[in-house]
Amino acid sequence: MKRLKHLLPQTVFILLFSGCSTNVYITEHELKIIETGFLYGIVLSVLIFYLLVSLLGLKSKYPLYFSALLFLAILCTDSFTGVFLMRLFYLTNSGITRVIIYSSKAWILFFLTAYLHEIFKPLYSVILLKVVFVLTLLQQLYIILAGADLTIDSPVIYFLMAVYGLEFLSCVYIILYGLSRKQKDAVINLFGLLIIAASYYNRAIIKIPNYKYLMYAAVFLFLFLQMLSVARKIKIYYKEKKDAELRFLHAQIKPHYIFNALNTIISISRYNAERALELLRDFGVYLQNSFNLKTENQFTSLMDELEIVSVYLNIEKARFEERIEVEMELPERRDFLVPVCMLQPIVENAIVHGILGKPEGGKIYIGIVQEKMKLVFTVRDNGSGMSDEKVTEVLESDNIGHIGLSNIHKRLKALYKNGLTINSKPGEGTEVTWEVLLNA
Repeated sequence: MKRLKHLLPQTVFILLFSGCSTNVYITEHELKIIETGFLYGIVLSVLIFYLLVSLLGLKSKYPLYFSALLFLAILCTDSFTGVFLMRLFYLTNSGITRVIIYSSKAWILFFLTAYLHEIFKPLYSVILLKVVFVLTLLQQLYIILAGADLTIDSPVIYFLMAVYGLEFLSCVYIILYGLSRKQKDAVINLFGLLIIAASYYNRAIIKIPNYKYLMYAAVFLFLFLQMLSVARKIKIYYKEKKDAELRFLHAQIKPHYIFNALNTIISISRYNAERALELLRDFGVYLQNSFNLKTENQFTSLMDELEIVSVYLNIEKARFEERIEVEMELPERRDFLVPVCMLQPIVENAIVHGILGKPEGGKIYIGIVQEKMKLVFTVRDNGSGMSDEKVTEVLESDNIGHIGLSNIHKRLKALYKNGLTINSKPGEGTEVTWEVLLNA
């Protein structure tokens, strides 16, 4: 069954070409329908792609603006050719067709301005966008009132072309602003603007042999580059989202732990100043690692992650003394990159919600084993344990009772498709395992 998805494209390809014969005669009208249908299919696919992107919840409205831009481009093109939509809705009246064409052109330039505004946000672009919107509304009103008078030689057309020119210049201004700021998307959009200009004034290039195929190629290239651009934006969006989750996890862990650590050091300083000074140095290392700018990244070295755990355990042992016993099994190589701020919260959960749940305390085991191209982490305690229902709640709930486990579970699934595995029984303890894939 798995191979069927690979056979399907090949089957479609064979079926399409099985009908291709040199003896089959295709009329010029049929060829026009095939070419136009192919063009519409590509543009509609990109339109659907942008509509789906808009559902991701991106802050910017540019996917919706670009979708509207593509739809209007199809509407305008079909009004010229009269191949699909015009025939489907029986809009064969030349007056109605002209109204649709000029209305589409007006709104294309508005949505293009709005799209560029959302990407580059130059100075005065909000005012500029409002001006273009008002001009577009006036154009639309003028086009509707003119109706049948919309002919090539009509003075109305010269007015509309003048307004189109002003709106086009607003787009040029926004793109030049983007170029001056060395924004990557500016070059792509400048290329698209040239395509639009060429399609508006196609009489100048109509003498080029097979010029329409040149235009098709340019449109496809522009749409492809736009999709690459939006894919890059989606990647940045999810990276920022993950970084925000990471910062939230840091903020969630630090306040209560810092408060407890300082109280412990103050208490110990009353009878053992040397031990308090040692713990203060450990606490300084913990803070340095935690607040270091490099921890804003998704990954850190295993050595740094273990150092945070080590100083955390030193302070907790000072607080609870013989109630905490720790056993470790660690690899010799410790320069592997691992997701930051995962091990310490899980160890903290094992202590706070595991062994400290018993009056006598208990023992935790921290194991990291390399298996080929992955590290297998295990944190096990012989503490209070949990029911299966509680395990599910801990992994799925955003409640901070179990410090950050839900957050860590989601991050692991986003990075490796597999999250935390928790095996626990009430009164017997808990084992948490997870895997980290290695690049080298």
